[in-house]
Amino acid sequence: MAGNVSAVLLPPTSVMRPTGANPDRRRGREGQEGTWTEGQDSDAFGSVDTGFGSAASLLSGSEFGLGDVTYQGFLTPAKAGTVIWGVGPAVVLPTHTAERFGSDKWSIGPAAVALTMPGNWVLGGLAQNVWSFAGPSGAPDVNKFVGQYFINYNLEGGWYLSSSPVITANWEADSDDRWTVPIGGGVGRLVKFGTQPVDFKVAAYVNVVKPDLAPDWSLQLQVKWLFPK
Repeated sequence: MAGNVSAVLLPPTSVMRPTGANPDRRRGREGQEGTWTEGQDSDAFGSVDTGFGSAASLLSGSEFGLGDVTYQGFLTPAKAGTVIWGVGPAVVLPTHTAERFGSDKWSIGPAAVALTMPGNWVLGGLAQNVWSFAGPSGAPDVNKFVGQYFINYNLEGGWYLSSSPVITANWEADSDDRWTVPIGGGVGRLVKFGTQPVDFKVAAYVNVVKPDLAPDWSLQLQVKWLFPK
């Protein structure tokens, strides 16, 4: 650990808003319901993600705060095939309250997602790369890749098993201090409160590749409010 014993507690919140009419609903990523429409050439959906973080380190002490907000918007074919895919923009807003939880600059770039759902499985991946375009001139530039594969198995009663680590690369950093690659997984459940579906998940990951000052492991407590049409 080389004098850097650290951990992160990150419960990101996410809001997904599929759009369109005459939906054909199918169970989607992490037990969610996805919406695809008939009679149109394309459909669209988006997500808004942020997180609260707690980090402790022997070198820099501990902090708790809010992370940056990321919006992803995807344009997808209206008629779902075996593989569901989408492309669109990713925008990162500097909303963090502690320096280690985000960047002071606004960033934008392309994003893509693809998934397939054989039986009880949900398999796929999501990737984006963003570059800074506005913000304080003295703040470091942003050129960052974020990738996530997801492997989920749906169980009875809305429960599911999940592995969806977030892999990042900071292209502005030195080559030996660039990548963060976690491995791990967890369990979740999709619950309906009246007509409102809410997705709960807890997962733990170990960073097998990481920058020198990055956390060694992370615990994720996640809540998603879903708004399918």
